[in-house]
Amino acid sequence: MGEKTKLEIEHLDESGSTKTCLACGARNQPKGRNYRCKNCKFVCHRDAVGAINTLQRALCGKYTPIRPDVEVGVTYLRAVER
Repeated sequence: MGEKTKLEIEHLDESGSTKTCLACGARNQPKGRNYRCKNCKFVCHRDAVGAINTLQRALCGKYTPIRPDVEVGVTYLRAVER
């Protein structure tokens, strides 16, 4: 795909992306679809936590907690057969 778009593609290891809290950086074991941090009580959809952590890692080189004044909004869309 990189050749077609002339973009450089870098593959990131996604391990740990859904276990690291967006707010405080603590590591937790998520259960179910929602991520609940035992340390700071942050709650968010597990897939969103993984996506935002992967973005932070791509931009900053590591998992970086988001600022506390940043609101995280998630719209969860599920693919459906038409």
